[in-house]
Amino acid sequence: MTAAFRRAYEDAWAECAQTRQDPYPQGSEAAVVVSRGGRLEAVTLADDTDSPNTVDHLYVEDTDARQLVQLLEQRGAPLLRMRNMHGGAVAALVEQCFGSRVRRISRARVEVRVDGEAFHAGAAGDPLITSERDWLLTLVAAVIDLRASRFRRPTAESVRRGCAIAKRIQIVHAGVLTSVVDEIAERPGHGGRRWLAVPHQDTPTLLLEGPSQGEEDLLQRSAAGIMELLHHPELADTLRMALLDLNTAGWGPGQSPDADAIADVLGEDRARVREITATLRQPLDALLDILVPLLATLDLEAAHALLSNDDALASETELDRWLAARLTPTDHRTLRAAARHPDLDTARRAMSLSLRELNAAIAALGSTYRPLRNAEGIEQEFRHFVAGRRRSILDALRVGFLDAFRSGAPLTSYAENRNLTGLVPDTAWADEHLHLETALMQAHVDRWLTGLGAPPLGTDAGLTPVDELRLTNRPLLLERLKRARTLIHAWEAAHGESASGLPGDPENLTTEATAAGLLDFFPLDDATTLRWLRTGDRWPAAVPLTLTPEDLGLTTRQLDDAERQEKRERRLRQEERRHIVVDRTRMSAEEDNYHAIVEAVRGGLTPEFLGSAGDAPLVALGRQAQRLPGAGRPGFSAGRRGKLSDTQALAVGLAGEVAALAWLMNRHDAVDESAWVSGYRNKVLGDGMGDDTLGYDLIVERKRSSLLFEVKSSAGGEGEFVLSPTEIARARSLKKRETYHILYVSHALDADLRKIHLLPNPLHPRSAHFFRSVGEGLRYRFQLSRTGERRTGT
Repeated sequence: MTAAFRRAYEDAWAECAQTRQDPYPQGSEAAVVVSRGGRLEAVTLADDTDSPNTVDHLYVEDTDARQLVQLLEQRGAPLLRMRNMHGGAVAALVEQCFGSRVRRISRARVEVRVDGEAFHAGAAGDPLITSERDWLLTLVAAVIDLRASRFRRPTAESVRRGCAIAKRIQIVHAGVLTSVVDEIAERPGHGGRRWLAVPHQDTPTLLLEGPSQGEEDLLQRSAAGIMELLHHPELADTLRMALLDLNTAGWGPGQSPDADAIADVLGEDRARVREITATLRQPLDALLDILVPLLATLDLEAAHALLSNDDALASETELDRWLAARLTPTDHRTLRAAARHPDLDTARRAMSLSLRELNAAIAALGSTYRPLRNAEGIEQEFRHFVAGRRRSILDALRVGFLDAFRSGAPLTSYAENRNLTGLVPDTAWADEHLHLETALMQAHVDRWLTGLGAPPLGTDAGLTPVDELRLTNRPLLLERLKRARTLIHAWEAAHGESASGLPGDPENLTTEATAAGLLDFFPLDDATTLRWLRTGDRWPAAVPLTLTPEDLGLTTRQLDDAERQEKRERRLRQEERRHIVVDRTRMSAEEDNYHAIVEAVRGGLTPEFLGSAGDAPLVALGRQAQRLPGAGRPGFSAGRRGKLSDTQALAVGLAGEVAALAWLMNRHDAVDESAWVSGYRNKVLGDGMGDDTLGYDLIVERKRSSLLFEVKSSAGGEGEFVLSPTEIARARSLKKRETYHILYVSHALDADLRKIHLLPNPLHPRSAHFFRSVGEGLRYRFQLSRTGERRTGT
C-alpha cells in the first residue's frame, strides 16, 4: 500500500462524514483498512462473518495525539488513521455503524509505570525551564508562531499559554518506562530510551527512559514530548532540528542563544523573532514575578489561586481588588508597597523577610517559581575576596607552620592547604545571603586558619614573600643537590662502597622539595638541605652529613672521576631511551628500524589476540564540565608520555597499528593492507598512501557503511589516550553512513599481555559519559591585523 492510498482512503472517509453517506451500502462487507503495528491491513467488525480478520474493537484517530497513536501501534491495536481535520466526524460515523466497538483515541485511558510503579504527574522532577534554559521559551514560542499549520495559526495569547505550560513541565528520568492503554499492555522488546508525556494542569511531566548523556541529548530527546504537552505534536521535528542546528552553531551550556541566534537557525527575520519574544510577557507579568512569591509568605492558598487566575486580571486595579478581597488591610498595603520595588530581593527586605522564609514559600509554590539563590555569585565573591588577600592568607598560614619548619618536622598539612583549595564558601551562605559582607568572609577565613593552627589574617611575621623565596631557593637547592650527588658518588667510590644512587635525580628532588613546602619559609642553607635529605632517607647512613669535600676527605681527582662517571651514566640513559623491548628482544626504536619492529610485532601476534572480540566493558565516569580533549602526539597513550621518550612513544604507536591492522584483517574477510591509511604506512611501505590528516588510521569499507578506526597504543594498560585536533574534528563530523571507533591496544610490545579493545566514539553523545578528558588543551593560532597594528601605534 502506498502513501497515496492512505491519503485517498482517509479523504474518502472524510467525504462520507461530511455528506453523511453510508460507507457500507446494504450487502457490502463491513471492512475497514486500519494500521496495525505500522502496517496496513483490512479488518472487519461485522458479527455475521467467519473472517479471520474480524476484530473486537477499532480505534479511530479523532484528535492529533501522536504519542497515543504510537502507543497503540506498538500494541498492534487496529487504528483507523485520520490525519486531517475530520477525525471527529469520521469517529461519529463509524460509531453509527459499529456502536460500542469503536473507541476514540481522545477517550483512551493511559496508565504509565516507572520502574514497575504507577506514575502520577505531580511527583518530584527537574524543571524543564531553568535560568540556564530561559532561551528555550523563545525557541518554543518562535516554532509555534512561525511553523504552526496554516489551518491552526496561533494567536499571541495561545503562544503565551503554550509557554506558560512549558514553564511548568517537569523532567523525570526512569530506569524502565512502560504503559497500559485501555488495559492493553505493550508488547515486549520496545527498545530503550523512550519518552512519554503525561499531561497535568499544574505539573505536566515528561518521562525519559534511561539516563541522559549531557544537555544536548536531554533536549533532543525531550523535543517530541515538549510539543506533545503543548498540543503541537506536528512541530516536534521542527523543534528537534532547531535544537540540533543551535548546537552545531556552538550554542549550548554556558552560552545560551539569544533571539537573533534562534531566528538564524529557523531562517526567519530577526526582528520578527524579537517581536515574538516581547509578546511572551503580559502587562502584569513583571509585577506578578515579584508579588506572587511575596504573597505566598502571607497566604499560600491565595498565591496558588492568583497563579491560576492571572490571565483573568487585565489591570493593576483588578489585581488590587482581587488581593483586597483576600488579605487583611495591613497585609494588603505591605504587600503592594513591597511589590513595587524593582527586584524580589529588595522587596523581601522591605517586608523584613529572611531569605529562608521567602525560599520556603517559593518551594511551596511548586515549579512555577525558582528559589531566590545566588550560589554561583557567592562563590565568585568569595573567590575574589580570597584572591585579593592571597598573600596575607598564605603569610598567616606560614606563620602557623614556622615551628614545624625550624624543627624539620613534616610540612604535610601546610603543603596540602597552601594552594587554598580547601578554603571554600560556607555551604549555608547560599540559603541565607544573596551577597556577602566583607566581615563575614574575613571571619570565615580566620576560622579556617585557626583550624590549621595559624593566626588570623593581618599577622605580620616579617617573612619574605613566598614567590620571591621560591624563585631564589629553587636554583640554590638544585645546585646543592647536584653537589650532594657528586660528593656521595665520590665518597662511595673512594671507600669501596656499592653505589647507592642517592640522593637521586636533582631535578626530581627539587620538584619534590617544592611540593613539600621546603622552599616557602626562609632562604635555604646547607643545614636545612642536609636535614631534609637525611630525614627522607635520601642520604646514605655511612656517608658523613656534609656538603664540603674536605670534611669528606675527598681530593679534586676523586671529584673529577665521580663527575666523569655521572656523564657516562647519563649518556647510557639517553641511549636507552632510543630503544624498546619487543617480546624480550631489545631493538632500536629509531625510524630506520621500523621494518624490524613491524616484523617482530607480527611474529608475536597470537591466535588468542587475533581471534579476540575486542570487548570493552566500560564504566560510566560521570558528568564533567565540557571541554575539548587535549591535543598531543598521535598513536600512543597519554598515560605513558611521562615514561617514554618521543622516539619510544612513536615506536609503540607503530606496534599498536600493526597489531590492530592484523586483528581487523582476521575479523573482516575483505580487509587487506590497503585499510592502513596512517602516516606510519608511508614510513613502513613507502608507497605514499598514508595520510595523518585523515583523522583515523584504519578504514573498513562495507557494502552500506564505512568503519573508521583511530588506533591508540600503550606500552602498559593505562586506559588513557590522546586525540589530536584532526582526530577530534573527524570524530565529530561523520557522514551518514560512517562510524568512528577507537582501537586501543594495551601492552603493545608484549605478546603475552597484548590486548585490543574496541571503544566507541568518545565524542558521540551516546558514549561520551564513558570517557573523561584529561588532556592539556589545544594549540590555537591567531593573526593580528596589520591595519590594527598601525592604528594601535598612532
